[in-house]
Amino acid sequence: NNRIYQLGCAGLSLFFIFNGTDSGNRTASAPMHLPVFICGFVCGWRYGIAVGFAVPLLRSAIFGMPLMFPTAVSMAVELAVCGLISALVYAKLPKKPVSIYTALISAMAAERAVGAAFKFLLLGLG
Repeated sequence: NNRIYQLGCAGLSLFFIFNGTDSGNRTASAPMHLPVFICGFVCGWRYGIAVGFAVPLLRSAIFGMPLMFPTAVSMAVELAVCGLISALVYAKLPKKPVSIYTALISAMAAERAVGAAFKFLLLGLG
């Protein structure tokens, strides 16, 4: 359980480590994906989904960025898929370094596809 809390906190705070305290640039990188990938690998798909879904919503509620609608809501779905796919693919592959990259690429592709579809529906384009 400590790993889950630590990875959730990392998802909330990595923005400040990567970008400093100046939050004026809202397009700067917000590396919430890294803790979600790690959570999927280490803790499994259930916790990967939970951390992936919760981190963008909590980050939006606490720090005001990303904006809750549509960004944080769509990121919650994207990161939940990211945690799910990274965990499932990594669990099915042999434990070699190339398996990590395969799981990362698979999760990123699935995340982008689901994110695009969800944004399409969320913004009323569907």
